[in-house]
Amino acid sequence: MWRRLAVTEQPPSLPECILPPNQTPLEAALDVAAAARLATIPHLVRTTANPATIPTCWLPWLAWAWRVENWSSGWTDQQKRQSIAASCEIHRHKGTIGALRAALYALNIGVQVVEWFEESPRKAPYTFRLQLSMDGATVTPATWATIMAIVATTKNARSWLTSADITAQPTATTCRAACAHYGLILDIPAP
Repeated sequence: MWRRLAVTEQPPSLPECILPPNQTPLEAALDVAAAARLATIPHLVRTTANPATIPTCWLPWLAWAWRVENWSSGWTDQQKRQSIAASCEIHRHKGTIGALRAALYALNIGVQVVEWFEESPRKAPYTFRLQLSMDGATVTPATWATIMAIVATTKNARSWLTSADITAQPTATTCRAACAHYGLILDIPAP
């Protein structure tokens, strides 16, 4: 039966176990023993569900759980973590330019999308081209295949990619040197 507490009354403390009042001493002892054992198990849920704090060996499983569509074991840990973190935003805006930018930005690739109506002579309807900027990254066939797979999975179904222009800033330094050479040529006639 319910009763109202007076203002000065403290609410009754909760029991340490959730067993019914007619519990046996054995049931109470088992409950206390199980609670003590469970208290020693570390709670890793917060660290394993966060792409920034999860151990590196568990990244593929977190990517699977968060439905990352494009994954490569050759990526750096930072790229893997960024693609997992961007996965929710990509799925939320899938089929838009924003999703395409977010997916490529997770791999440190800048992208500018030029659609058919933005071209100076208008192109065929529903076509687009990409202007990719890959500063400090090497473009290999595997990188190119990854970019094309990301574009195919994040673009809307009606649009078609016509071309992709890649610009990259070189990481090499130029050196200039000068050399002065002094020599003397002697012709000695034969006797």
